[in-house]
Amino acid sequence: GANVSLKDHLGRNFLHLTVLQPGGLQHLNEKFLQMEHIKNLVVDEDNEGCTPLHYACRQGVALSVNNLLSLNVSIYSKSRDKKSPLHFAASYGRINTCQRLIRDMKDTRLLNEGDKKGMTPLHLAAQNGHEKVVQFLLKRGALFLCDYKGWTALHHAAFGGYTRTMQIILDTNVKCTDRVDEEG
Repeated sequence: GANVSLKDHLGRNFLHLTVLQPGGLQHLNEKFLQMEHIKNLVVDEDNEGCTPLHYACRQGVALSVNNLLSLNVSIYSKSRDKKSPLHFAASYGRINTCQRLIRDMKDTRLLNEGDKKGMTPLHLAAQNGHEKVVQFLLKRGALFLCDYKGWTALHHAAFGGYTRTMQIILDTNVKCTDRVDEEG
């Protein structure tokens, strides 16, 4: 039989690679995913510390995300640069994936946790102009925190020229204009 534990030069196993394909895990039988030696691969990390769930959240394929979550994969796992699956979903504008992940959260800690640059999912969504994700995260309790440069989500949206994203942030909290970055 095939060696399912083989990895490519980036440390990705076949589940990482399957999630990246159009349709993701829909091509795999659910019973196959339940097999013991396959279940061990769902928590396997690539060279960057990303699990197949990180990849699924980046791709935004609902079936892949749901299949992995049904295998009790942790939504709290972090990559080497301290990004959770929610960071990936927010950064790539995957609103449905963000909603699905937050539905499983027991608290808002992950919602406001920064990566190695201090950037929260809200910072990443704002930086990339993902208006719906920004609006959703704010409604769910995302805080106006500063990253390690002293930037808020508003700074990131402004730097990217995302005026609609800026307006959503301003409509939610006018106080966020009081923050200054490391340069004043």
